[in-house]
Amino acid sequence: MNSANTVKRNAKPKPLIRSTGFTVVNRVNTPNTPINSTINVHIQPLSAEELRNVPEGQNTMQWVNMWSVEEIKNSDLIDTFTVQKTTHWEEGGFWVAQAVKVNN
Repeated sequence: MNSANTVKRNAKPKPLIRSTGFTVVNRVNTPNTPINSTINVHIQPLSAEELRNVPEGQNTMQWVNMWSVEEIKNSDLIDTFTVQKTTHWEEGGFWVAQAVKVNN
């Protein structure tokens, strides 16, 4: 079984909010309406080694890896996590992202 099939098999649908950028109105940046959708992702906590590489002072926050065959973009809000870093694995046919829990 290839990597993409493994990601698909373990992924669960989660709510997705994606920014669509800004429009300049009367010389003021106005945010466009974000896209509300769902994305199938598999979520796992970061390993201890990965936690050592998060920005200084943020290693006490809840960080996770998200795996998906669907595109994940920086700043996506997936479930209760904000995506900080994404990588597309072309040879595997999937995306992996590091995300941090949003403080409410």
